Amino acid sequence: MTEVASPSAAAPPPPPMEPRAIPADDEALIRSLVEDVNQTASKIARRARGEPPQNFGGPSSVAATPQATLSGLPRFAFTPNLSARSANPGPPPRFDAATRAELDDKHRQIDNLTRTVEAMERELSRRDVETKTLRRELATAHAEVEERDAQIAEVCAEWERNLTAAQKSRDADVASLETRMRHLSDVELAALKAQVEDAERRAAKATARAEAAEARAAAAEQETRRQVAERDRKFALSAEDFRRASAERDARAAELSQRYAARLAEDERRHRRTLETLRAAWDDEREEMRGEMQTVTAGAAAFVRREVDILRPDGATFSEIRPLVRLNVSVTLEENGRRESASAGAGGRAAYEEWIQPERWQDMARRAVKKASVNLQSIPTPAGQMEVVLGPGWPAVLLHEAVGHGLEGDFNRKGTSVYAGRIGEQVAAKGVTVVDDGAIERRRGSLSFDDEGTPTQRNVLIEDGILKGYMQDRLNARLMGMEPTGNGRRESYEAQTMPRMTNTVMLGGDKDPEEIVASIKRGLWAVDFGGGQVDITSGNFVFQCTEAYLVENGKVVAPVKNATLIGHGPTVLQDVTMIGNDFAMDDGVGMCGKAGQSVPVGVGQPTLKVGALTVGGAG
Repeated sequence: MTEVASPSAAAPPPPPMEPRAIPADDEALIRSLVEDVNQTASKIARRARGEPPQNFGGPSSVAATPQATLSGLPRFAFTPNLSARSANPGPPPRFDAATRAELDDKHRQIDNLTRTVEAMERELSRRDVETKTLRRELATAHAEVEERDAQIAEVCAEWERNLTAAQKSRDADVASLETRMRHLSDVELAALKAQVEDAERRAAKATARAEAAEARAAAAEQETRRQVAERDRKFALSAEDFRRASAERDARAAELSQRYAARLAEDERRHRRTLETLRAAWDDEREEMRGEMQTVTAGAAAFVRREVDILRPDGATFSEIRPLVRLNVSVTLEENGRRESASAGAGGRAAYEEWIQPERWQDMARRAVKKASVNLQSIPTPAGQMEVVLGPGWPAVLLHEAVGHGLEGDFNRKGTSVYAGRIGEQVAAKGVTVVDDGAIERRRGSLSFDDEGTPTQRNVLIEDGILKGYMQDRLNARLMGMEPTGNGRRESYEAQTMPRMTNTVMLGGDKDPEEIVASIKRGLWAVDFGGGQVDITSGNFVFQCTEAYLVENGKVVAPVKNATLIGHGPTVLQDVTMIGNDFAMDDGVGMCGKAGQSVPVGVGQPTLKVGALTVGGAG
């Protein structure tokens, strides 16, 4: 079961903001928080340079514990002192939720940097262990050399003793023979000479064996010294690698500190501009709608600038900057004791400054007021089966949920989708063409390449009612014998890649939207949607309308409240009877959830008519 949050649910409105300047004590609190963040960034930079930490106290003070390192320089293990945050809580901050969220985000970034440094410290500890291990191996090698030297010395001494004894024995024999020769005959003398020569030969052989033993001992000593030298060289290389890694770590920490400090300053400037824009938008809209408006809440622009670097196993690398902006306005109106609320949002992949212009806020405020005004006049929704006309743009979220998820490759590979094994079959009415296109410029679901490095592209999923293919990542494409389509997405580097939609749209037809609405005998005209749910296996879905009208005999009777659409995705596609020529994309507010991961997506469609849907009504 998957869910798509409504525009108001995706970005809950912050508390109401009064049309006045920021109080002095709130400004002092903001300056204090920024000062605290800057102090923390300075501590990270000092630690990266190897300087001892300085405790300034306050909410972000850090305790440092010295540890020994290979080079003899002090190293510090940093532990955040979170108790200091609650020591003196002071008065609660009185600024809008978006400002609070941005400040909390800054503290989360500092915590991330702290965890990065701690990881580097753990790496340093691991290198220390490796260094100690190498030193133990070197000591063992030196001990082996000394043992070999002792053995060689003992062998040489033994052979020297043997040679001395042989020499003495020979000299004794010669002396004895000389004595006997004086008394023996020539025959006996010749025999004795032969014995002497034989003894000399044995002595020469013994000398040769001793020399060979000395040569083997010298070779063994040389090999041992070579091994020791090789170990010394490896140890030196390991030490050099360690020093180089430490230098790179320190440089990286300094770079992160500088980048973070610069981003803090830029975020502060952007925040001040956003507050000024919000104040101006509030002043303009308040003058126009003073009579019945009870509450207007304008959500600060949410800006994400994600830098993505991908390295694939085949050596290919990809880099991209992915900006993402989201705005939201919520309005509450009251008339005759009845209150109704409505919201409007917009966003896309563009520069932050483009989305904080007054005209953006004013347009969204007018749309939210219009929705709330319509809801004040709404009547209970009649229940039962009836014709339904879906408006252009955001109502395509029904297509996204009821059809799009069923066309993702993993569900079809596992056989859990109603579209599994049906490529080439007629799965929708004639004229229905569904496309997933991740290359549409500036749209919320657009990417240059997916999270596996595959370029995004225009993938035709259903053409004129016939199923053409599925959305694939690299794994499912390989397992299914297909080509990847650039739909491998994940929430972050910590999550698993899976087939996900980007911008899923139904292409336009040739019918005039007014003609489509006028063709309704008795039914519902659903202009705007909230969230919904779908069962991928069965295709059943439930969606709630945030703006809808009861139509009878081609005429709009009245707006209805809390209308719910219940149906079966494949059946709805088969039952599309009219397709308008007013194709439109959504305003850029969609988030898609799957397997616990959320990613930004886009949807789009023209006005289209469905023969029959079950409408659930409530007063």
